[in-house]
Amino acid sequence: MAAAARAAGIEHTIGMDGLLVLRLEDGDVRITGVAGDRATVRASDGVATDGLLVERGERSLSVSTGGMPQAVGHRRRGRSDDADLIVEAPVGATVVLESRSGDVRAARLTGDVRLTSASGDVSVRDAGGRLVVDAVSGDVEVTATGELDLSARTVSGDLELRAGVVRALQATTTSGDITLVGTFQGDGSFSVETVSGDTAIESPRPVRIEATTLTGDIHGPNVDHRSGGGGRPIVLGSGDGPTITFRSTSGDLSVRVADEAARRAAVAPSPPATPDRSLEVLRALERGDIDVTEATRRLSALEEG
Repeated sequence: MAAAARAAGIEHTIGMDGLLVLRLEDGDVRITGVAGDRATVRASDGVATDGLLVERGERSLSVSTGGMPQAVGHRRRGRSDDADLIVEAPVGATVVLESRSGDVRAARLTGDVRLTSASGDVSVRDAGGRLVVDAVSGDVEVTATGELDLSARTVSGDLELRAGVVRALQATTTSGDITLVGTFQGDGSFSVETVSGDTAIESPRPVRIEATTLTGDIHGPNVDHRSGGGGRPIVLGSGDGPTITFRSTSGDLSVRVADEAARRAAVAPSPPATPDRSLEVLRALERGDIDVTEATRRLSALEEG
C-alpha cells in the first residue's frame, strides 16, 4: 500500500537486480547507478519529499507524485548538474521512469532501463544492457561503454547515439535528426525510421544498409549520390557486416564506414565535390539562410555543372 513520504530522503533495499519505478509530473531527475543493493531518492534542495507516494516491495520501490505537480519543487535554472530529484539505484537494477515535464539524466545503469519524457530532454551516459527511451519533444543523447540494446523514439527531438558495441537497435523519429556512431554486431535487428529527419550512420566495421526513401538523398559506400529511391531499396556497404534497414519519407541518409575492407568493397569511386555542395545548399535552406526558390536554383546549377 502506498504511503506519503515525510522524510528528506527515501531509502529501500531492492537487491542488485531489483525494480525501481518513478512516476513524476514535473521536475528534473538525475539517476545514477551505484554499487550495492539499495535505492535512494532525495530532493536536491534538502526540502522534505512531502507529497511523494512511496510503495515498498520485497525487491522493489515505487515513487510517484500522485498527480500533484507541486510535490517536486521545480528548481531555478543554474548549473547543468542540478536536478530536482537525485536518485541512486543498484547498477544492474531494472529502472522505469515516466516524467511528464522535466529533463532526465541517467548514468552507469546496465540493467533493463526504460525512460519516458513528454517534454524534457533525455541524456544517458555509460549505458549498457537494454535501454528503451521514449521522448516526445525532447532530444535524446546516449553514450554507451558496454554492449547496448537500444530502442529509442522521438517525435520532434533529435537522437544521438555513440556506443562501443550495438547489439540491437530500433531508432524512430518524426522530424528529428538521427546520429548513430558505433560498431554494429550480432543478429540485431537494426532498424532506423524517420519521416522528415536526416540520418547519419558511422561504423568502424563493415555494415550492409538497405535504404528506402521517397525524396531524400543517400550518400555512402556503393552509392555516389542518389536522390530519392522511389520507394525501392538501395543497398549500401559491404555484404559482410550486419544489416541495418533504413526507411524515410523525405529524410536524407549519410553513411560512413571507416573499415578498409568495406572501402575496398565499394563499387563506385569516392564521392565528388558536388554532393557536398548539394548538402551545403540543403543545410542553408534548413537554417533559413535561403528560400526554396534559391535552393532550387543552386541545386539545378550544381546538377548542370
